[in-house]
Amino acid sequence: SATPDGAYMSLSMVEAAISRLQEARVANITVTGGEPLVHPDLSRILELLVDGGFEVTVCTNGVTLTDDLIERALTLGHISFNVSVDGITADSHGRFRGRRDSFERTLNSVHRLGDAGLLKGVLSTPHSLAHADEYEAVYELAERAGAEYLLMNPLSSFGRGIRSRGRLKADEKTMTDVMRGVEEAAVKHPTEAVFIRFPNED
Repeated sequence: SATPDGAYMSLSMVEAAISRLQEARVANITVTGGEPLVHPDLSRILELLVDGGFEVTVCTNGVTLTDDLIERALTLGHISFNVSVDGITADSHGRFRGRRDSFERTLNSVHRLGDAGLLKGVLSTPHSLAHADEYEAVYELAERAGAEYLLMNPLSSFGRGIRSRGRLKADEKTMTDVMRGVEEAAVKHPTEAVFIRFPNED
């Protein structure tokens, strides 16, 4: 949603990208960031993408989700949302995100999007500020809200998390405990648990 220098991507850039994506026969677009919901032209961008024939997923922290955007997404169709939930308390999620007060708003957004039928997935980053068993509760939140999946993706030495990995990265035992707990919670439910770059014992 923003260029490398921090400026918002312009509508003309989006329009140029759409024509190239159509030529390449791309069918699905993920709108991510930074935080897409703070883009002043997000509603128009979503309209352009839907008009271009794409299925669109918006990845967000949910903090600034508005009723107007929910209504716009329902009107346009072909739009769904992934929401990041990185712990099941204001302390663990909020500290990791840098704002303790963000948790309640994120939680509220998960439920509102679920109620509207717009929640595709919950995204979660296991980290050292949360206990391993919290992620079972994150899975249960995703399942109750009707998400298709809980996708868990740890901090990496590349890209996202490169600056905070050393002090916030969950250790291997915690990651293994997280995976086992979430897999057990997922046994009886249709919401899929997806693990990216977790320790592989077998």
